[in-house]
Amino acid sequence: MSQNGTETVSSPPDKAEITEAVHWELERILEHPLFAHSRRFPALLRYVVERALEGNTDHIKERSIGVIVFGRNPTYDTNADPIVRMTAGEIRKRLQQFYREPEHADDLRIVLPLGSYVPYFLNETSHASLEALAEIQPEERPPEAEPQSDELQVERRPPGIALSLRKLCMSVASVLLIACLSAWLGYRIHHFDDGSKALLRQVWSPEATPTPLLLCLPNISEKVPLSDAPLTHISQFPDTSTENRFGDHQAVARLDMLAATTVVRAVASTGRAVHIRLDYEINLDDLRDTPVVLIGAFDNPWSMRALQQAPYRFKLDLAGHTASIVDTRSPGTTHWSLDTNTPNLSISRDYAIVAHYVDSSTGQMTIVLAGIRDNGTEAAGELLGTEPGLTELSRWLKADLGNTNFEAVISTEVVAGKSGPPVIVAVAKW
Repeated sequence: MSQNGTETVSSPPDKAEITEAVHWELERILEHPLFAHSRRFPALLRYVVERALEGNTDHIKERSIGVIVFGRNPTYDTNADPIVRMTAGEIRKRLQQFYREPEHADDLRIVLPLGSYVPYFLNETSHASLEALAEIQPEERPPEAEPQSDELQVERRPPGIALSLRKLCMSVASVLLIACLSAWLGYRIHHFDDGSKALLRQVWSPEATPTPLLLCLPNISEKVPLSDAPLTHISQFPDTSTENRFGDHQAVARLDMLAATTVVRAVASTGRAVHIRLDYEINLDDLRDTPVVLIGAFDNPWSMRALQQAPYRFKLDLAGHTASIVDTRSPGTTHWSLDTNTPNLSISRDYAIVAHYVDSSTGQMTIVLAGIRDNGTEAAGELLGTEPGLTELSRWLKADLGNTNFEAVISTEVVAGKSGPPVIVAVAKW
């Protein structure tokens, strides 16, 4: 109110003010650790924001982004090379984490809605920003009263009820899964006899007072399965926050979960604790603090990083439509390869790497259980988590499994999508 009793109405910000505010917010986001250590995430987010502010929404398409931002050929196959979808999905999660932080709660928000690469901008206390940008993004801007982003709907609710229906369902599913897994473990653990427990202790609990083991599963909610379309090789190391929110955007492949279950059962029989996290929930500091088990290959960037100095490594050839395990000691020779265009139910054999070594960059024991496909990952878990697998591995290595750095390549027959027992085809130790 003014002194004469009339109400003072502030004029809405013009487009120039909003554009400046969005640019300022964009720079704040890109300077945050969630984005600052990556090349892909800032490049895509900056491109789509700047094109939206210019009104060039026709250029904010998957193919245009792939060509302009990531240097792809104009005729490239977006199904075979889903880098834009994968990067956008990770950006959505990181924006959600950024705006969860209390110091950013009242910021003007940059939102990348699901199903679109055209961002919109939301002022938490006013919709004036949306009005000011109406002419810039008329087709992509969602209704003011019903933001399409689940992240914003959650953030705008009172703290006590800040779970969306999707997250609530995931939480309930996770609780049920853990309950069933615990009951199953309790039933199965006594089946390990003293001889098998000795081998299990060598691998899973070699110390007198072992620290908890960190088990890292790949989150596939924003990734394209290898069986549906070849994954782009992950050359960018993951750069994630240390916050743990197991359940947000959670999607774990069934056979990856079976491999993890085998590991948990084996570790539990030794009395050691296991902490489970998704790949985007950990960083290098976590790997320096505790021994780690990395599940999965192409869909888990931490596994790809861990194997960079190992004798056997994974290789993805998008042009040749092949995914392979290669022996770096024999360059140019590939013994174990699969066609990435073959559906999961049609493959007859899969291959995997089982690695167990002290990582020189972290100083911690690192275990990798990773198949070219998920069947290989399941078989890798069976090799290192069961008595027959450990007995066969011990026969090959002729050494104490717990005190030996080793890597094994295994093969598993696949019938109608079901994995057969692991068969060791090559080993290396150091």
